[in-house]
Amino acid sequence: MHNTQKTVSDLLGRLAVKWKQNALFLDSQGYCSMQTDDGLDVLLEVKEGSDELFFVADLGTRLTEAQSIHLLHENLFPDRTRMASFCREASHGRVFLSYHYPIDGLSEEVLGALISNFVEVSRGARQLTQELADGKKPELSAHHSRKRHEAGVPHASANLLMTRRKP
Repeated sequence: MHNTQKTVSDLLGRLAVKWKQNALFLDSQGYCSMQTDDGLDVLLEVKEGSDELFFVADLGTRLTEAQSIHLLHENLFPDRTRMASFCREASHGRVFLSYHYPIDGLSEEVLGALISNFVEVSRGARQLTQELADGKKPELSAHHSRKRHEAGVPHASANLLMTRRKP
């Protein structure tokens, strides 16, 4: 385990104690797998030699290529995803949400907020992809971005709930 992996693993360990959870840590390959109480699978990864922490959520939805077009729009105007990006596995159509953040200067508080925010955004993304899979046409987030931009309103993050890791 290299230095950045050890840093993140140590921070995860402190969060586990703070959140009264089972051990949270990066394994020898740089992965930490979590599952929320509502079944959302989230993976944190620090690749060897990388200075970034990657977040990936399996949204549990399979979309066709045509259904996935909406997600490209969401990636362009990341209002709903707070800069996280949708991706679709080409062979099976499984949809994921991903995000990355620099490790330099990462603290326990920031990591906790990043995990909480990513889980919250992923839950909304999971709902959106399920609506698409069900044939619904959700409203595009660009309309909201344009309105907020025209009004001069900055984007603000919400304070979010923590999730529990299943044993």
